[in-house]
Amino acid sequence: MCSSDLGPLPAPAGRGVLVPGHGQVRVLMTTLAPGVSDVAIRVLARSGRVSAVVSDRAFDGQIPQGLDWVPQGTSPAARTVVAAIPAQVTPVRLSVLAPGADTTVKVRLITPSGSFAPVGLTSIEAPSGVLTVVDVTKALQGRPAVVELSADHPIVAGARYDLDGTGGITEFAYAAGAPVLAGPAAAAGLPAANYRHRLYLANPDPAAAASVRVSVIGGDGRATTTNL
Repeated sequence: MCSSDLGPLPAPAGRGVLVPGHGQVRVLMTTLAPGVSDVAIRVLARSGRVSAVVSDRAFDGQIPQGLDWVPQGTSPAARTVVAAIPAQVTPVRLSVLAPGADTTVKVRLITPSGSFAPVGLTSIEAPSGVLTVVDVTKALQGRPAVVELSADHPIVAGARYDLDGTGGITEFAYAAGAPVLAGPAAAAGLPAANYRHRLYLANPDPAAAASVRVSVIGGDGRATTTNL
């Protein structure tokens, strides 16, 4: 099932896709939603179990302009947190979809200096089944941020942003609704050489502080632990 800024799309090419056991199938977005620039996808397994992921490749003519994986968002909920948007990225486009009913989405930004409702973007009107895309670059003002969204009806959300790569080449990346952690979680396979990694942590609950223990495990199995 697909939704765009024009509303739900029939996407007949996405119906009855057969995925063989221990196999994979690639479906081009141009066949699911031809001529559509912004789209949200719902994948539903009619039988068996499948995992789904989207890769985005950009081209300028025949010249590759980058590749990124679109993270899977959380299930529709009345409250979702889109994390994490780095500093000094532009433009930043926030996408919101209310799959069941029209709703008004309240917006709050969580930054290193605190949380607040951005001036001129305190709420977003999200019609049912229509993908609403909003440019939030001005509201972020170059700050790293987490976007907290709350509504009367369930929503899903994500963001796309551009960032300067090496050699002056513009790259792009995605952020999605992140699950709230109440226990351990892991990010595996991060390359160490010539890479700079940053961990973004945000607590959307203003009434209770959160304590976090972060352990970095090297190739030798040794862990460096920091309590935050």
